[in-house]
Amino acid sequence: DASVVDAAMRVFDENGSSVEHIRGFIACGIGPTKFFHHSNGKGARATMNAQMVNYFVEQWGTTCIIGDPAEGRLALTEIIRGQLAKHGVHPAHVVSDGTDTFNDVWSTKQPVWHSHRRDASGERNLVLVIRHR
Repeated sequence: DASVVDAAMRVFDENGSSVEHIRGFIACGIGPTKFFHHSNGKGARATMNAQMVNYFVEQWGTTCIIGDPAEGRLALTEIIRGQLAKHGVHPAHVVSDGTDTFNDVWSTKQPVWHSHRRDASGERNLVLVIRHR
């Protein structure tokens, strides 16, 4: 499978779930302001980032990139909406809690959430798929 969304949709399909009953809820994701993949400059990483950004734009349009495409600021909520729509899930059936695991802070300026990108600890957050009958 190409993505977590594709893998989940394959399982739903294999179990006979109808896409009209599938709802997506995107929770605790990094926002686009700090989820960047620079393609300006030289080297393999810049080339790879440019190819990745171009792929996302070709697949789901410019709404999945915020600002200058050379900065590669990915809007994961829009990418996930596009992936689910590709599988037939109506975009109105996909919502986000608006959490930004990198930027959300308490009034004390302490982070609310763990962020793999910010904390560089090697830890990751959880992807959760729930099937209601």
